[in-house]
Amino acid sequence: PKELTAIFQRWLDLILQHEKNILCISEAVADEVICYYKKCKYKREEPLNLYYFHLGFDISQCVSQVRDELKKFVNNGRTFLMVGTVEVRKNHYLILQVLKNILARYPDIDFQLLILGRDGWKNEEFKNMLANDYNLAQHVLWIKDASDAELQWAYQHAEALIFPSMAEGFGLPLVEAAYFGLPILCSDIPVFREVAEDGATYF
Repeated sequence: PKELTAIFQRWLDLILQHEKNILCISEAVADEVICYYKKCKYKREEPLNLYYFHLGFDISQCVSQVRDELKKFVNNGRTFLMVGTVEVRKNHYLILQVLKNILARYPDIDFQLLILGRDGWKNEEFKNMLANDYNLAQHVLWIKDASDAELQWAYQHAEALIFPSMAEGFGLPLVEAAYFGLPILCSDIPVFREVAEDGATYF
């Protein structure tokens, strides 16, 4: 929304004019901040220090229960995993379209989509497609309240992670999937190239 954009712009302008140090969670984000900073031509009394670092995955084994619905779905066929809040930037709708096209051409294909993530915003198209296409819905399981144990179990039992985001600050599921040795299919954006390097297939 325009109102929220204005709030974020005021916040960015404030910190870029007055803070001494800024930490970013990736080099890609740092590059975007530098671009914005140069464009705005702020007048500062002293230089701005800009740093970046990468997020990590501090895994601890979870022993809580994995729901039967999840196990039954994954054990029913080849399952591809998506992790993250379902919102427009994450591009879940694109993957639904792809899956729908695949099922139309190959109705007997062994292909399922498991989505672990909260119900976010601006995802009406996604929810409408899922609600109004019975055949598609039979190949998709969306769990909005997955536990850490269920997330780990899914990483260990899926065929691959699909991460089609249009924009990200880092992309923690890439690191999580890599930890469990899960193949990664992700969108070709700078931050994913930075984080996954040659450990992913890009589209």
